[in-house]
Amino acid sequence: MDHEEPYGDRRIPIRYAAELQVDGGVHDVIIRAVSADGAQALLYDLTAMPVTPDTPAVLDIQLPLGDGRVRVDTHVRWVRWNAVDYHGRRCVGVGLSFHSLSAETRAALERLSVTFRPIVLVVGEIPGTAIEALRPAFNLALSPTAASAREILGNEDIAVAVLGSELAAEAARAFLDDLKQRRPSIATRFIVLAAGSDLALFQEFVDDDTVFFLTQSPIDSEELVAIVRSAVTARERWLYAAHDDGLASAAQIARVRRILDAAETIAFQNDALAIAELAAGTIRDIVSADRSYCFLYDARAQVLTTNLPRGQRRVESAAAGITSFAARTGSILRVPCANRDPRHDRETDDPDGNGDERLLVVPVVEAGDGRVLAVLVAVRSASQPEFAPDDARAVGLLARYVAPSLCRLALHLEVERAAADTGALPARGATDMYREEALRHHISAGERGDVLRVSERWMKWTFRLIALSILGGVLYVSLASVDEFAAGVAVVRIDGRAEGTVTPATPGGETQPPARSLSAGGGSRRIVMFFPGQYLPKLRAGLPLSIELNGFPNESQALTVEWVGDDFVDRTEVHGLLGSRVSADRLPPGSLAVAQARLTSGTFLIQEHTYRYQEGMTGTARVRVGSERLVAVLAPSLKGLFHE
Repeated sequence: MDHEEPYGDRRIPIRYAAELQVDGGVHDVIIRAVSADGAQALLYDLTAMPVTPDTPAVLDIQLPLGDGRVRVDTHVRWVRWNAVDYHGRRCVGVGLSFHSLSAETRAALERLSVTFRPIVLVVGEIPGTAIEALRPAFNLALSPTAASAREILGNEDIAVAVLGSELAAEAARAFLDDLKQRRPSIATRFIVLAAGSDLALFQEFVDDDTVFFLTQSPIDSEELVAIVRSAVTARERWLYAAHDDGLASAAQIARVRRILDAAETIAFQNDALAIAELAAGTIRDIVSADRSYCFLYDARAQVLTTNLPRGQRRVESAAAGITSFAARTGSILRVPCANRDPRHDRETDDPDGNGDERLLVVPVVEAGDGRVLAVLVAVRSASQPEFAPDDARAVGLLARYVAPSLCRLALHLEVERAAADTGALPARGATDMYREEALRHHISAGERGDVLRVSERWMKWTFRLIALSILGGVLYVSLASVDEFAAGVAVVRIDGRAEGTVTPATPGGETQPPARSLSAGGGSRRIVMFFPGQYLPKLRAGLPLSIELNGFPNESQALTVEWVGDDFVDRTEVHGLLGSRVSADRLPPGSLAVAQARLTSGTFLIQEHTYRYQEGMTGTARVRVGSERLVAVLAPSLKGLFHE
């Protein structure tokens, strides 16, 4: 069994040049799977060296950069002492972490990641489209014959070999049998595309994981590319499986258990903000964060929403901030100092911080289409250590379990919106069915009731309370008033932008010349509103109104009607003027009444955050145009007695 353990502060001196220097000796080294923040290395000929978990050293990797080499500071994150390479040779596998990379060094690492792509061997013929699809991700080795394929397998680290139709059934089995006799420990994964109808021929090769997949006859290019990618991924996971689970210590096991406990609780939640609060609390526990957030991302409204610890609801635009960058791109970000990152926006990322905090930002991504549903943020003060890759993996594991619940709620919301748009009736709820089952269970249990016994004094007071309630209800219905509001579409207009005219129309929709200007003029910023034509006689200048802009739900701006058009306007002409700002189905049916209000400021305040009015912003306008007594609303025949 392989011996695996974290390497801590112990170091091994490495020089990148396909060799390793330890205690004066020179040995082979291959650095593979290079990414921007880490790499995996295979160290050879160490079995005879005095390398143990207690060996002290300095880690020194030299990367080719231009005409010279550059040294990169690294840390050993994990060690697999009994690893094997694609040839089955024994070696030591090491996981490396990079820190504070310059742009030039990062580019050098990206070039290495291309150099050390896994090699895929194709034996015989496969569709040309499949070869072109595989080239961007892998180094391809093409072999027309079995003999040349054996030579390539003996000289190269082949991750996956695809046996084409030239090696069918018995020929493919004979090729594998000969290869296993020559090299029993070969670690290449094979895909056989012409195995024939008797797949049992390859059973022994399937059992020892030599054969990854079999097909009776060649498959389509797209399907072939998919199975090759899967085989390469499975091979890499097997080779470096030692560090993937993250369960090498009691602390790591406790962290995963905390995540699983939270996942069980989150799975039963039916409120997105409740899930966000649970996720934020879990983040603080698993990565020892000073503060944490879970922002729900609404791609339609382009906003991030969360609840602050003080109980306040935060709605932030997704146009700025490190958190917004993660929401837009799906990137996992470890930021050592927030205000040194050009993407940082304090109000969005961490309003309670002073800017020098360390951030860990992990998106919650829906499996399948990659849609970002939320963003998890952990914050540490500058005096605390930076977030490590293990912290990012822990929060990423939490995000994996948060995603299904948020995806379910998002789908439920989409279904409800679609049902509302189509007028579909909601399905019979589960609570109704539960009530019937409860009654049947109660009856089948054979339980018997008893005579209801009540107190005479209690009944008197109950009667008086009911009488007073009825009297209060009658008084309320008789005296209370119900306000009537005109609701319409509002559009922000700013002078200097496109203006236009609309054609007056009769209430029946018949147009009448001449054309009229949409605006009453004056003011550099204003709100233009379109109401159903029936409200034109009731609209007048000076009436108070409220504007709720799209993207800022339940937040209204108080304004005053400044001007009301004298005539009806045609909705088709209005839509032609506004273009894509307002869809036709959002305009009220029939002829329209147009009104205008002045914006006294170029900005508006939402939950202590200031936003700027932009040309073409849309929303809903509401104007109080009258009121009626509640009794007249309930009994229209009494309107003459209670008219206001």
